[in-house]
Amino acid sequence: MARNEREKTELKKGILRWLLYLLIAFFCSGIMWATGGRLPLLMIPFAISVAAFETPVRSAVYACFCGLMLDNMTDSLFGFYGILLLWAGLFVSVLFTLLLRRHALNVFFLNAVCTLVVLLLHYLFYIGIWGYDESGKIFLEWYIPLFFLTAVLVIPIYFLVRLLKQKLSPVVQVVPDEKSEDVIRE
Repeated sequence: MARNEREKTELKKGILRWLLYLLIAFFCSGIMWATGGRLPLLMIPFAISVAAFETPVRSAVYACFCGLMLDNMTDSLFGFYGILLLWAGLFVSVLFTLLLRRHALNVFFLNAVCTLVVLLLHYLFYIGIWGYDESGKIFLEWYIPLFFLTAVLVIPIYFLVRLLKQKLSPVVQVVPDEKSEDVIRE
């Protein structure tokens, strides 16, 4: 296959992968909208899963997009989840780029931490700061189950994103170096 043809097919695969990411994000938001937001916040695990496989800039932009969709679905202040998920996507992508292996357990724990931070900030800014929940009933009955459901659902979402990345990523060709007689062996 010629170089131009290979680049064209890689570009087509990349565009198709990102279109599928967008379609899945709209599907997740549709599920959340249809159930009235009682289901887990599916955008958080999806943004974290995509961030595990993509570059930091792409991950941050996509996570911000997922956060803005989540803002729209939950009727929260526009940009609240967008800003939080932007930083979460950037942080997770940098961690996987520089430090961690792409493993389901690592994604599970990072998703749990990001979900915990996002939900605690949501509780603090929307309920706790105004004194609406002095007994902690809202936190125990709403935020704790929402955290566990959101944290657990990262596993199937992670494997879906990993499958898309494996099938629709450019193939890296490794060319072995030739033996050189200039190397001195002792």
